[in-house]
Amino acid sequence: MIEFNPLEEVGIKYRKIKINPDKYILIPCGKVIGYSMGEDYLSTTNYKIPVDKKTIQHEKFLIDEIISEADLQYKYSVYEVEEIGLLIDYYYEEELDYIIIVSTEGDQVKKRKIKIPNIKDFVTQEQFKRQKDIPSVVLNDASLQELLETKNIEELKEKLKRLKQLIEKYIEAEKERDVTKITVENGKITEIDTDAKVVEKSPVITPTVTQSTTSTPSVDFTVQGLEKYLKERIFGHDEGIRVLSTKLYMNYTAQDNEEREKILIVGPTGTGKTETLRVASEYLNLPFIDGNAVNLVPEGYVGTSIESLLYSLILQAKGDIALAARGLVFLDEIDKLGNAKDELRTTMKEILLKYTEGSIFTFTRDKKSYSIDTRLLNKVFAGAFDRIFEKEKNPLGFGIGQMTTNKKFTTDELKERIKAKEYFGYELLDRIEEAIIYEALEYETKKRILLESKISKFLKKKERYERQFGISLIAEDSYVDAIFEALEKKRDSIRLLNNLVITTLDPAEYALCTNPNTQGKRLILTRDTVDNPHNFTIL
Repeated sequence: MIEFNPLEEVGIKYRKIKINPDKYILIPCGKVIGYSMGEDYLSTTNYKIPVDKKTIQHEKFLIDEIISEADLQYKYSVYEVEEIGLLIDYYYEEELDYIIIVSTEGDQVKKRKIKIPNIKDFVTQEQFKRQKDIPSVVLNDASLQELLETKNIEELKEKLKRLKQLIEKYIEAEKERDVTKITVENGKITEIDTDAKVVEKSPVITPTVTQSTTSTPSVDFTVQGLEKYLKERIFGHDEGIRVLSTKLYMNYTAQDNEEREKILIVGPTGTGKTETLRVASEYLNLPFIDGNAVNLVPEGYVGTSIESLLYSLILQAKGDIALAARGLVFLDEIDKLGNAKDELRTTMKEILLKYTEGSIFTFTRDKKSYSIDTRLLNKVFAGAFDRIFEKEKNPLGFGIGQMTTNKKFTTDELKERIKAKEYFGYELLDRIEEAIIYEALEYETKKRILLESKISKFLKKKERYERQFGISLIAEDSYVDAIFEALEKKRDSIRLLNNLVITTLDPAEYALCTNPNTQGKRLILTRDTVDNPHNFTIL
């Protein structure tokens, strides 16, 4: 009997293709382990469930077809299996037979799941196509030759009948006829046409545990697009985001023999360092892992090793080693590792040099051997490095005594200060090409993060309440003040900010769900709501 964690669920990750302003196609491109909470699907990366128009418009990837691991076991109870991974793989393979057509006309979201009939029966390319409203199947040479070589007339009739049934099922499923052609190659969708215009090629990445023939991605993104995407979600660091966007884009578009530049972000806790890289990885569609340098240990010790982080990256990449090798690894609190003097930490610093310079790491997990070349990784380090700004400290920003400075430091100046305060020597610092500062955030910036950022839970709840209940969510200044006062006591971060907002909204949300008469009203939050979430007003 397999033991399951009842909180864990399997969700299918979908890539979005826009057909017109109100219609989209969702194509399966991966499986994600996590759990759903309202409109969110929480995993290593947080995804959205396509429940409203704005979510579908703004999110590149969505999670749908969610099933608990317990239900998964029941679904395939007829099979005798000994590990959950096999059930998940079987479920994902089944879902690869379907696409989802999403309509967002008006305020309603309508989804239709369409099966591409018997898609796995084809080992060569076939095209399901509609021309002038006449259902047809466009055959490639191999299929046509197979029909011509059929000597038994009854067998030939049976094959033609099967082909006719295939296209009839497809046209029946696709009644609105937004899609004019779907090309299938080796059991996978490789092309979708709308009104004879190709909108996407090769949208599905098939997971593999072997090294891909090439690790260079197709370039679908721009540095301006990445910068804009980040600035809509991360506030207060425009200059740093500009530099970071440029470096990540250059790394992303580099060939295998071209250098990837390493980046150091210097700044206190709660300024959005981790979220910046998480959001960037979403835009670039790269596997992302964040780790804490303080917890790093050499392979074989109890704790987190570089090899463990790389293995997690491979899991994020669904076993695609080449994709994992181009992923994004974020190591925070690197300054605390630099301060440590014990023998274990000294050994870890030497391993860190090898990782930073770029080397092949080989390790074993679950009786399988893996090798990954860290020269191709996007490597980002971060830390507060408090001592290098002792003269610039003042009580502004997220927390008392955290660093703010009006001086603009160059990368070389930051490195010199880090070296002078004996965090690290040049041996490591010379391997990091770019260093930027994330200053402590001003109060008005923090307020904007709460009320305007696209990753703000408050903004998402506000939009959700307006759509679902017809009610306006109002945060008075006293509520905002109290939120940040409470946050300061708990050590600030965007993640904690979102968690605190959710906590203050729980009782109000219950009231909205059980009260049918909220249309046109206002839900008002004050300081009292932070002290006691049951203190809210609906007018």
